[in-house]
Amino acid sequence: IMSLRKISEHGNKEGGAASAIRLLQWNILADGLGDDGFLSTEYSPIQEAGGDGAGYEASRFMALVRAAKQQDRAGGLVDKMGALKAAEKTAKKSRTAPEREAAAASAAALRAEIDDKSQLVRLKRRFDGSPQLEAVGKNILAWDVRYDRIKKTVLAARPDVICFQEMDHLHQFARDPEFGAVYSCQLGGDGAAAASSPPFRPTLSPKQPSVGRIRNLLRMISSGFCSEGNSDCVPTGPEEKYVPASYGGDGGDDLCPDNYLAHLLRSRTAFAPKYSSHARNFRAKRPAPPATSDGGANVLDDDGVAIFWRRDVLRPVELGFLRIPSCDNGAVAVVLEEIDTGRRVNVLTAHLPSGDDPNKERERLDVLAHQETAFPAGRTVRGPDGTWTERSYGGAPFDGLLSFVRHYADGGGTTVWALDSNSRPGFPPVGTG
Repeated sequence: IMSLRKISEHGNKEGGAASAIRLLQWNILADGLGDDGFLSTEYSPIQEAGGDGAGYEASRFMALVRAAKQQDRAGGLVDKMGALKAAEKTAKKSRTAPEREAAAASAAALRAEIDDKSQLVRLKRRFDGSPQLEAVGKNILAWDVRYDRIKKTVLAARPDVICFQEMDHLHQFARDPEFGAVYSCQLGGDGAAAASSPPFRPTLSPKQPSVGRIRNLLRMISSGFCSEGNSDCVPTGPEEKYVPASYGGDGGDDLCPDNYLAHLLRSRTAFAPKYSSHARNFRAKRPAPPATSDGGANVLDDDGVAIFWRRDVLRPVELGFLRIPSCDNGAVAVVLEEIDTGRRVNVLTAHLPSGDDPNKERERLDVLAHQETAFPAGRTVRGPDGTWTERSYGGAPFDGLLSFVRHYADGGGTTVWALDSNSRPGFPPVGTG
């Protein structure tokens, strides 16, 4: 938890004492990624499958992992692992049978080569069934364990704003009675003011086919998200419902490039998921978990970045999104107004690509600024009468995350950018020219 400096005086146009805003920045490790080669050495010595042998102390075990990864990198297999994930994603996204078949064939060939040659894969097989690693999965990584700990930590610390990365259980957090009584991530959830709030009337993307639009609206109705009295059947009033993205409908995937911003704006939720995320795909392969009272833990969703705020301290006045074309994900911006003073703070969050090789560092830099690429953006703004409407940002298109953040920083008030940059000073310097 970090305590931000006082809301800046240049944003305090009415004068008076400044207020303190406390923010929690947390990459929670997506549930779907918890068993994607994630290693933890809390239980040691770590024995091989079946618990045979004396085992390895934590430092020796991690040395084995590092050596295997170095060998795979030297042999080009780490790059092929990345290519495999890209081919699998392409196979899921492709809309024609020939494209799907070509991507699936490429993925199968890469998978066979990796399984045959990768030292990491061999090491995984060697320790598959290790009692100590299984204990990590059961007692530390299991989502029901982690969710309870995350919730207790947040509610004990009571930050005013939370920025999450790798959130793939947005529905569960939003619908949790205990957590939801304190925090919101959705428009219309700011207490008494929301009760008298007029309907939200977004402009649906003109690129979305009418059949796809009907499909999405029917999904909203079935979830209790819409009011029949509204001619456009869009969310109304203070009711808060989150509907995860759907795939394979007549209008295309909700998170495909043509539909991405329209889906996010229509969701009225400060959440930008990845398109066809690995977390979702991994979770889809698991056996269904036990049902919960409202199904929150069972809802299959992509992982992404999210912003929550305390209902009794702050209320949203603007919600914006930036789509990051190279990563198939986005950034979230929320302008929050302090209920007691009316002062505003701009909060933005994002998650840059991971990886410790120079190419990944260049990819991160290109996400920050890439003049040859237009980064689409959209926002919803609350008017004086409480009506939420979509507005363009105006001016030149954004050319990266930095220009998106700069838009809010130049607009006055305090701007906080809390993100997982996936970089550190120890990485080799990378030229940008």
